[in-house]
Amino acid sequence: MTESTQDIDKLSAEIVHRSREARFAGISPEVWTQRIESLISAHEQARNVAVTGLKPVDEAAGGSNGTLVFEGKWTSSTGEQETADLVLRFLPTRGLFHAYDVRAQFLIQKALGETPVPAAPQRWLDEQGEHLGVPGYVMDRVAGRSTPMTWMTSGLYVDATPTARRHMQRA
Repeated sequence: MTESTQDIDKLSAEIVHRSREARFAGISPEVWTQRIESLISAHEQARNVAVTGLKPVDEAAGGSNGTLVFEGKWTSSTGEQETADLVLRFLPTRGLFHAYDVRAQFLIQKALGETPVPAAPQRWLDEQGEHLGVPGYVMDRVAGRSTPMTWMTSGLYVDATPTARRHMQRA
């Protein structure tokens, strides 16, 4: 790795860190937990809702949104115990990408789920921020790797062979 690449990676990491600080400023994990539990309760008519393991995603993804991962557990309205690894994506109040259509993003990803295009199943939309305090949505967490915020200068995409890059672009 060259010195200029290291400088770019360092600068990119700092940008990601500051951007995430701005998005989460003043909202504790405990408050997010309560908000997410409220959202699940409202949409599932669920009881005994519990959110555990709440944390921001690592540096590899979620640069334009507030993005938290967690495990959700609840008792459904039919009495069944449900457990799922989930992702909350929410509209940041500041930052470069602080204004976009959360509803459209949710609906597009939901529609993609009915096609051969790989997309995480979408769960619940809080379009007005009634439960989350800001517009956002919850989707299933899908195992895999994602490119870093600096995807054009380092990481999975840059390290891949040209054939592997073409495969990523088509996937």
